[in-house]
Amino acid sequence: MRKNSILILFLLFAASAIAHTHKDTDTLGIGGYVSFVENRGQNNPAVLFEAQMGRAALFLERGCFTIALWEVLPNDKHNHFHHNIYGPRGHAYKIHFAGGNPSPRVEGLGKLNTYNNYFRGRDKSRWQSRVPEYSSVAYRDLWEGVDMYVYGATRALKYDFVVAPGGNPSKIALDYEGQDAISLKDGNLIINTSVCRIVEVVPYAYQIVSGDTVQVEARYVLEKNKPAKASAKTRPSKMPYRVTFELGDYDHSLPLVIDPQLYFSTYTGSTADNWGTTATFDSYKNTYTGGVVFQIGYPTSPGAYDTVFHGGDGRIVDVAIFKFDTTGSQRLYATYLGGTYADMPHSMFVNSFDELVVFGTTGSEDFPVSEGAFMQTLAGGSTL
Repeated sequence: MRKNSILILFLLFAASAIAHTHKDTDTLGIGGYVSFVENRGQNNPAVLFEAQMGRAALFLERGCFTIALWEVLPNDKHNHFHHNIYGPRGHAYKIHFAGGNPSPRVEGLGKLNTYNNYFRGRDKSRWQSRVPEYSSVAYRDLWEGVDMYVYGATRALKYDFVVAPGGNPSKIALDYEGQDAISLKDGNLIINTSVCRIVEVVPYAYQIVSGDTVQVEARYVLEKNKPAKASAKTRPSKMPYRVTFELGDYDHSLPLVIDPQLYFSTYTGSTADNWGTTATFDSYKNTYTGGVVFQIGYPTSPGAYDTVFHGGDGRIVDVAIFKFDTTGSQRLYATYLGGTYADMPHSMFVNSFDELVVFGTTGSEDFPVSEGAFMQTLAGGSTL
């Protein structure tokens, strides 16, 4: 039986980076659509699932969404990322489920035929392998009689509220925190941040009646929350704006679906800003690609923030190894690894045992190594 393994051979010294070619690598899931990675310890404990979308990331938590955004950098800044520790400006905002169930049942749906491995730093307790991805995530009983389903399409996120027969859609309330401004324009919800504008288009609501789709009139209602008076038990509200839905007549004996859609309206270009550096294939004609990926880490607080090109919980640069099937359309796995500073693969090949061997350089003192590795400490050198 042939082995299916990866041998990572990274030189533990810093070296000046070689030139790279920008490559649009699909790290979002099958067909460029958004996919949701379960948190099994590789992420902040508050996160249940995450979706990376190039210059935006969605972190699903039990009581809210956290949306993290990057400014769009000119190509020349990306091309010379290794010469500057400072990354793009970021901005994060949260959508809280106001008055919702504090402990909804949250589960991934539509498990994909791919998985992720994470080997970051020397703390093996945070190494995770075979972490699954899903095409959507369900929040059960987020409000009484209301479920929510989060999924995506190219450049858009969708979250459906499904109101059970007899349920009360007026319970659905979303509190926004951390944005610079929020307003309604032509029925669309406009969220302005320091790095971009997000548009939540006019909600589409409908019911299935005798097999036919019947549209229900729906619109956003944007209100200012009344600040809570500070007392020994309460603090002033940090979430001044609340969004609810106003609906037309519908059949209360049937399920009702309210379907908002979120667009990152000012973003252009590739859905992912990654750098492909090397590729090879095995005896079965499966393809392996290696490079550097830019991923948005979980932001510690809402609002504008600065990023740096290094790891930790605010990690934005990882070495990534992808395996694709013989058609090149199905990603079989993705492996992310790295330390505190810049790491990159330079070349790879598959040996006679179908083991993938990867060569590269690192400037990280905490680059992950196995027991018995030939070199386990950084030997010094110029920074990447």
